[in-house]
Amino acid sequence: MALTEEDLKTILEDGIDPENPGKYQTLLKDLQGNILNGHGRDHIVHLFLQFKQTENR
Repeated sequence: MALTEEDLKTILEDGIDPENPGKYQTLLKDLQGNILNGHGRDHIVHLFLQFKQTENR
């Protein structure tokens, strides 16, 4: 089963449970890891932050 545009939009909202990926199993199997270049450095750290919008601002 192919993923729809709506499926891909809800990934950001709901996330994917790595223990039970369901319909995202094919997507995760085909996902390429380690694609960020270290720019010639021996060691590098990438920090990814995600902020969720709250009702109280």
